[in-house]
Amino acid sequence: MRTRPKRGASPQTPTSPGPTLRRKTSLQKARSSTSDDESDESTANKRRLALHCGCISCPCSGFRRKNDPWAPDRSWILTIPKTTICSTCDHPLASHADLVANIPPADRAELMKIASDVEAIIERLKTHESASVQHVLFELLQSLQRTMRSREPHVLKMLPKTFGSPPFQQPTIIRLVAAYLSCLRLSEACAAVQVEIALMFLNTLNGYDVPPPEMLTENKDPEYKLMFSRWLFFCSFPRAYRSIPCYETVSTFGRKFLLSTRANFQKALNVKASKQLKKARESVESFAVKFQKFLSKEYDLQENRLDADAVYRFEQALVIGFHEATNVLPSKHRTEITPELQNGVAESNGMNVDHEKPSTSYAVLAPPPNKKRKTAKKEVKAPVTNTPLCSPKRWEPVSSDFPPDLVKKAIERNKAEETSRDIDRTFKARDDPFYVSVKRLESIKKEIEEGVIWFRVITNTLDPQQDQTELGWLLETVKLFTKQLPKMPVDYVTRIVFDHRQETMVLLKKDYGVVGGICFREFATQGFSEIVFCAVYGNQQIRGYGTHLMNHLKDYSIRTRKVYHLLTYADEFATGYFKKQGFTEKITLPFQQYNGYLKHYEGATLMECQLHPKIVYTDLPNFLLRTRDLYKCMAREQHPYLRLKYGGIEHLFKEKKDSAILPMSKIPGVNQLDDRGKGVEPSAFSNSSDLLSTLRTVLRKLREDSHSWPFLEPVQAAEVPEYYEHILFPIDLRTIGERVDRKYYVHEHLFIADLIRMFDNCYKFNGVDTEYYKAGYHLNKRFKQLWKHYFPTSALKVSLPAQEPLI
Repeated sequence: MRTRPKRGASPQTPTSPGPTLRRKTSLQKARSSTSDDESDESTANKRRLALHCGCISCPCSGFRRKNDPWAPDRSWILTIPKTTICSTCDHPLASHADLVANIPPADRAELMKIASDVEAIIERLKTHESASVQHVLFELLQSLQRTMRSREPHVLKMLPKTFGSPPFQQPTIIRLVAAYLSCLRLSEACAAVQVEIALMFLNTLNGYDVPPPEMLTENKDPEYKLMFSRWLFFCSFPRAYRSIPCYETVSTFGRKFLLSTRANFQKALNVKASKQLKKARESVESFAVKFQKFLSKEYDLQENRLDADAVYRFEQALVIGFHEATNVLPSKHRTEITPELQNGVAESNGMNVDHEKPSTSYAVLAPPPNKKRKTAKKEVKAPVTNTPLCSPKRWEPVSSDFPPDLVKKAIERNKAEETSRDIDRTFKARDDPFYVSVKRLESIKKEIEEGVIWFRVITNTLDPQQDQTELGWLLETVKLFTKQLPKMPVDYVTRIVFDHRQETMVLLKKDYGVVGGICFREFATQGFSEIVFCAVYGNQQIRGYGTHLMNHLKDYSIRTRKVYHLLTYADEFATGYFKKQGFTEKITLPFQQYNGYLKHYEGATLMECQLHPKIVYTDLPNFLLRTRDLYKCMAREQHPYLRLKYGGIEHLFKEKKDSAILPMSKIPGVNQLDDRGKGVEPSAFSNSSDLLSTLRTVLRKLREDSHSWPFLEPVQAAEVPEYYEHILFPIDLRTIGERVDRKYYVHEHLFIADLIRMFDNCYKFNGVDTEYYKAGYHLNKRFKQLWKHYFPTSALKVSLPAQEPLI
């Protein structure tokens, strides 16, 4: 039954929305429009990424359309239906796009940049490039494609190890320029000017295009080809392809780079027409010529004549940049650098410099202001720090006191006794620790030759196609460390071993797998490697595997990595092992060089092993044994009666008369001893009158000193009765003078010992706030001067007390 509407009421029609409802509807429409645009953009990005990523069903290299070449225009991917079949894997486009949809939006944006670089490199490979450039382009393309297939925008993980990792030469160019500036010994104004010119030179060098090997007829060196490839991969290509990290030339290469390119660089510098460099071009050219002369002298930057602090400060001034350089210069070199110069230098070579984030050898160059790009945090390797030299310690040559004839005779004797010596060692092997080490080494070398054991350096490359055998060895290494180091958590050991920055040297044994390993991390810019874990299975330790494994690591560090310092934190159970391997608690590296880089363990001791670049540590036992044998032969040549055995002296007492004193010459063998054999210096008996004259001169000078008054006479027991209760062996200058007159001092050591005892008695009995202590201290200082002048070769050393007088 239908009801009639009331009179005056409007018919039942939909009510119009109010103002508030109308506003909400418009907002919803705007949001809907925005979401549609975002959805369209997201869909387009997914489809474009599908060209480079795989699909859900199989490990495809990317979507490809049938009968369609890889054309520059790829807009067709946006219009084809999702059901279109891939010509590579026969799966629809939807399978490729759905896999990309699971990638987070931030990672998807980074992958889009990588995809743009991949497409640009493919087009560039179609052009006529030189063979050297095409080779590096192909390597770069493969690494970027691997990154796309992994769907993780971490380019650094996928970079090939073909070219290594920067810096490639030590010291770097920046370090060399800093050393050159420190040698100039400039005034305040000149120092700032030279820093400005050096910055122009470095920026010009950063923008310099290294000629390919094909253009150089005179340079066919393979090292130049490798250097050119590294420069392309790490310094040149990143300017065009923004998805890969860019390194500065001056923080990546060193002396070899400058010497190899100096002729072409000088030409490029002469013809450079930048407006910003016109006024300063002559200064930069003059700086380049003088700097090349400095390089040709091959200065060792660790020599004492170079001021290490000045080198460090100049390097910081060059690294940090132009507007901050005045804050890091030495105080005597500080001045103001004009803004015009900053802008001129920063733009002189066409490269952009970020004045907010100075770059280092491991920092990523900043993008241009109009093309700002985001850089993953992991790409910035390290903050701005000093880049120390990775060169070995400058070992001083050992001078030999042995005449050449003696050395020649010792070598001949060593060869003649070699057979008999080996026979003796066969029956008395345990009596000679050197020979025991050699026999262990021989057994290990035999096992290596037979293929029973071998050594490998492995790491987790984060490559999906990494050799599964190496991953298995890493798992076995984790098992080894957790068993031999029970205090270390399993999760922590696993994380360290599988860290791509860590390397592991493993000892592999046939039918056993990994029986020993050393996990270490190299800090090339700091000049050392850190040993994190070191272990060998208990049932394999007595074979000498642990020592040989450490020696292999030392040789690997010297020959392959040019690292000459090993650091580690050793617990109380490992300090003995590391001491046997040459580690010591005395750290020679500067504290700032390793501070903040090492993993500190509670209750552990920091130890260091400094490596000699000329020693082959895997053959060290043989070297030590041969050196010891040669030294013994030299001693026998110099002292032919050293090993003679004489009869006893009992018969001498029977032959002597009751009251007669036996002369020393009657004892067999005494006449064959020289003065050194009698325990005294030969010079002590060469001229007794000279010794007596010297002692009287020193004694007279001490008596004439104004501080000698407490020591001229013996201490009177009536005046100081307790003195002789504390001082058991009193001595004074008068008593010493009487002994000189009686010729008591047959050797200078006796004279020096009496004077040292006199001063010790003074310090023992008198307080530091007394006049006697003060007089003894100053007279002791005077005697130390006389001792250096009159007894320079004496074995007895004269020193002053640590506590100075208080009055």
